[in-house]
Amino acid sequence: DAEGLRRRLFGHTEYEVDLSDHIRNILVTREFMSATYGGSAYAFYPKIGPERRAVLGHNYHFLFPNLMHNPHAPQRPGQPGLLCRSGNEAPWGDSPMKVLVRIRENMWWYMGEYQTVKTEPLSRTEFARLDDKVRMGALFTHAVPCVRTLTLIHFRPNGLGQRRSENGGSAMT
Repeated sequence: DAEGLRRRLFGHTEYEVDLSDHIRNILVTREFMSATYGGSAYAFYPKIGPERRAVLGHNYHFLFPNLMHNPHAPQRPGQPGLLCRSGNEAPWGDSPMKVLVRIRENMWWYMGEYQTVKTEPLSRTEFARLDDKVRMGALFTHAVPCVRTLTLIHFRPNGLGQRRSENGGSAMT
């Protein structure tokens, strides 16, 4: 249920990211991200080969959660979130991830750079209580239901300076 998922976020810092609306509100397509940074325009975690990374000159790793299947993903920059995945380990290991969340069809919003941490998995009861779209997405996009791994993602401040925000987090300055 939603409450059981939300309790896993308790105590994790939310950062207020101070950016102008001009920068904060930029949306991109998956096709743009694929052409610019490499990897599949469709995968949740697009794999970008070392040769392609060398040509493009970056070592970024990306996650593209869809709120229909991951309703507890961050919904604004700096907010922590949860990702529902199958398997015991995240395929990206502990690399920092640039997270872009789908907010409408083929429009993705950059949330920031996040670190993933394995957290308490969903119980079968919690999985059964998830919204049908979330459960069906997990069943059809993964070999097994996502009861085995729930991943916490938290924002990685980049050292530009921070201040406490009203909700107890820090703000970028």
